[in-house]
Amino acid sequence: MSKVATYVQEGKFIDIVVSANVAAGDVVMVGDVAAVADRAITSGGTGAVHTEGVYSLVAGGSIGVGDKVTFNSSNGKVAAYVSGTSNPVIGTAITPAVENGGVMILLNN
Repeated sequence: MSKVATYVQEGKFIDIVVSANVAAGDVVMVGDVAAVADRAITSGGTGAVHTEGVYSLVAGGSIGVGDKVTFNSSNGKVAAYVSGTSNPVIGTAITPAVENGGVMILLNN
């Protein structure tokens, strides 16, 4: 049988090329995968982003432990997933949150 796949990397970090400036800590979407920038990346540049881990973000409303959460790129906040939303799911809340409070999110889970 011929070899179909070749291991490249663990996948906790991936390198991406960005089309706009990204600050360290910014959430970026790579297709359907949420990532967090490790460092600032200038427009057109390549940089490493985290694709897993636990991150503290600001809640745009009430969020319960175990809720799937979505990311709103226009205000930089997360919210509990609601069917029909156009914002991407980025992970699962591991702490509860209230509007404008901090919430810990397990990324891509």
